[in-house]
Amino acid sequence: MTLLAPATVARLQQAHDSRDIAQLAAAVASLRLALTSAGPFEFTSLLKCLVVAAESALELANDGQASQQQQTSASQTPLKVAEECLQDFFGKNVKLLPQRGEGKASAAAAAAALVAGEGQYFIRAKFAYARLLAWMGCELKGEAADQRCRDAIEMVMQGINRATACERYTFLIYNGSVHFWNLARPLLQREGARASLLQQVA
Repeated sequence: MTLLAPATVARLQQAHDSRDIAQLAAAVASLRLALTSAGPFEFTSLLKCLVVAAESALELANDGQASQQQQTSASQTPLKVAEECLQDFFGKNVKLLPQRGEGKASAAAAAAALVAGEGQYFIRAKFAYARLLAWMGCELKGEAADQRCRDAIEMVMQGINRATACERYTFLIYNGSVHFWNLARPLLQREGARASLLQQVA
């Protein structure tokens, strides 16, 4: 990956190591810009970087390192950065798939497969999106909160099912089980919600 987009990857790694949301947001902006003009081989690598960036942003949200002092604008909150990365991964930038240059067919196929569900980064993106949904539902109450949690669990289950179906990705099943437990635990403590959850995953 670093051979395909060394400057972008290095900037993303530096932002992750610094635990600074402003640096991470700037790195993501650079990454998203690079996607618009990437060659066919670099494109797939940059899609993977979107997932790594989303995971980094969610880590910042989880550990509380992104303080109000660091968040210089609404677009630089960890959840906003993660949301932009995952939206691009799953949708918008598929339309930007490069169709030029030598090897365009195999590179296009690789990028399309990455987003369609082939590869560990698709599974990790599902897990990340589930975590994002849970974070964005923190202020919801009652049935709305339960539904948001069930939506997040559905994303995790999609990732687990994909990991289960391919021996190369079984190492991600444990990660998915941890995400599942963190999301399901509140529902399991309430009888009505527990029955609904058991029906969902049966």
